Amino acid sequence: MKIKRFVGNDMRQAMRQVREDQGPDAVILSTRRTDEGFEIIAAIDYDESLVREAAAQAGEAGRLDVANARRPQPPAPSPPATLRTPPLPAGVGRIKDNAQRFTSPPAATRDNADIGAHPRSHAGQASGMAAMATATPSEYDGMQRELADLRSMLESQFSGLAWKDFGTRSPMQARMLREFTRMGLDADVAADIVAQLPAAMNAAQSRYLPMGLLADRLAIIDPEPLDQGGVIALIGPTGVGKTTTLAKLAARYVLRNGLKQVALVTTDDFRIGAEEQLFHYGRLLGVPVYAASGAKELAKLLARLSDQRLLLIDTPGLCHGDPRMDALGDALLHGPAQVKPLLVLAANAQSGSLDQAAVAYSRFRPQGCVITKLDEAAVLGGALSVIIRHHLRIDYVTDGQRVPEDIARPQAQRLVCRALRMLDHDALVDDNVMAERFGKIAGSLA
Repeated sequence: MKIKRFVGNDMRQAMRQVREDQGPDAVILSTRRTDEGFEIIAAIDYDESLVREAAAQAGEAGRLDVANARRPQPPAPSPPATLRTPPLPAGVGRIKDNAQRFTSPPAATRDNADIGAHPRSHAGQASGMAAMATATPSEYDGMQRELADLRSMLESQFSGLAWKDFGTRSPMQARMLREFTRMGLDADVAADIVAQLPAAMNAAQSRYLPMGLLADRLAIIDPEPLDQGGVIALIGPTGVGKTTTLAKLAARYVLRNGLKQVALVTTDDFRIGAEEQLFHYGRLLGVPVYAASGAKELAKLLARLSDQRLLLIDTPGLCHGDPRMDALGDALLHGPAQVKPLLVLAANAQSGSLDQAAVAYSRFRPQGCVITKLDEAAVLGGALSVIIRHHLRIDYVTDGQRVPEDIARPQAQRLVCRALRMLDHDALVDDNVMAERFGKIAGSLA
């Protein structure tokens, strides 16, 4: 049995060292945190019979000590004979040390109740239990952290094995999960699409069928919102391009229908220069622009402009939990006009941020969304995942700052093809990443 010590900055790094050095047949003997980092003692060519024999001998020694302790002691006992047992293997010794750290009383109690030198009385046992019961919170916290690390390590190992088995049994599906991961698609969306693939596919089908299923998940309907008119409000976090997108929508409408019966409204009096930016666009387009501060003023303005065929409202970017979101929601949803909110999402944002925005603005009941900054995104999978997960309809996409050129109606197939073209085909996805994302659900996909 070859035993070796590995130390990494965290559990995953140490486990990676074990796999690279000893392979998948390595046996983990112990784990613990040290000043150096996370320590793993692992063995290869594990001799289970040797460990059992050593453990049995250790158990027999314990039974002899307990039996001696129960015998009546003579008035003048002679020094007890030392019980000699063969030494345990190094790995078992480490296991024993770890076990003692969880089960043994503090050192002071052990010094006063040494089995090898003096019989252990019932009082000694009680004092040992009391010492264990009074362990400090930091000691319990350390134990909980080590158990959590051990659980995480085992889950990582099982996920790795499950992913490897899935790749062997379903290579086409595994390849598509890897492709979706490179596209930036979230794990739940990717797994849901792959689960719908037929078990038997040829190479061509495995290439195009998943992309077709992805395109089918993107909801795009006609006619476009501008043709329907009404009151449209752009909502979304700060920095996603709401004001510029509003100007693009206004220019798109003017090019189609002229300057009659269209107006712009800004409610963004929080960001410096936001109102002036929209007034500047209004002057360029020849479209009137109005400013409203607060829910009451917005309600009066909407009532006054009810004869307009199209009203476009620019709103401030608010973070999740901002109390002003409730006031804005009441003004838009419970005012004198029926407002159609469109959620604006930036394609270059992280998937987690996009998901938080979709959840935060769900109270506005958005009827569609606009994907902005396609030209600044490294991948599109995050934005597509959030749109699919939250059942958002895509009404427009933008890919530049030019007004009105850089706005268009989306096409699902073109969006998916664009996501594929953005891939770095030389980039590889590590198996550890795939195991972490899909190892726990690989069994349900096969």
